Amino acid sequence: MSIDIVRSPSDARTYKFIVLENGLRAVLIHDAEIRNSKAEDDGAEPAGLSSGSDGESDDEPGDDETGSDDDGDEDDDKNDGTKPPPVLETKRAAAALSVGVGHFCDPKELPGLSHYLEHMLFMGSDKYPDENDYDAYLTRHNGSSNAFTEEESTTYHFECAPHAFEAALDRFAQFFISPLMKPDALDREVLAVDSEFSGVLQSDSCRLSQVRALE
Repeated sequence: MSIDIVRSPSDARTYKFIVLENGLRAVLIHDAEIRNSKAEDDGAEPAGLSSGSDGESDDEPGDDETGSDDDGDEDDDKNDGTKPPPVLETKRAAAALSVGVGHFCDPKELPGLSHYLEHMLFMGSDKYPDENDYDAYLTRHNGSSNAFTEEESTTYHFECAPHAFEAALDRFAQFFISPLMKPDALDREVLAVDSEFSGVLQSDSCRLSQVRALE
């Protein structure tokens, strides 16, 4: 299967559409302004995109990095452009997965089941059993995540610093490979979903607040 991806003439990114062996369809997006790099992560495990295996930078340390006053300024002045520019910290690596199951797939006797499942997938996996591991990892690497359930689909997504993308993607993928569905989280997330539903329920007070917002 092949598709023609239409993009803006001002979009410098490159795109590739692939179909995996399991039938999953994916679009890969590459931004040339993002380079593989490692950042200080307070002892966190290697992120995976760099070839280094011990969490250290692949670049050999030099006097310039230690703040030497002997020739550091001179080296900076003589920079002929061969050194790569600093990584753009405003850039983020990201991934999203959309599953073709939404509210319309809920059994009549179990309304809200698809949204409930959305919550439960975040509650740890066989490989990463700690419920907070995913969020903690993203937080350490300037990232965030979210998900939303619509009528015919549920979408999960995250973003993080580029150097941490591979390890974050591994945690993300495990939600759909081997989620734990911990018994102690089942009841807790029922309450969380019910609370969200109550917050958007079209009650009289909710309708009145919406009308006031239009005034």
